[in-house]
Amino acid sequence: MAPADVQRVAFEIVARNNQCEPSVLAADRQGRALLITFQVTSVGKQHIFQIPDLNVRATLPAGTQVSVPVLVERSGIYWYGCNSLPWLGPLAAKGKLAIK
Repeated sequence: MAPADVQRVAFEIVARNNQCEPSVLAADRQGRALLITFQVTSVGKQHIFQIPDLNVRATLPAGTQVSVPVLVERSGIYWYGCNSLPWLGPLAAKGKLAIK
């Protein structure tokens, strides 16, 4: 459950060829919790959208769009990726989410 004064942000991501587009996202939480909704669309094949440091993992069947809500309560840089493999290592994490 999100706090009452949460700030809400939405990002659209396309998972294609084991990559997420766009590869850089940024948001300012203005000292409050931030509820980010990722609208992730998988193109061509099944992908797994992951943000390991935020315990986010969603399987996206090919040709579908999945809404992934994430509550972020601290600033930082979080790596994310879209991969067809069930793991996300440092070389596969191509996206960067910057929370101020």
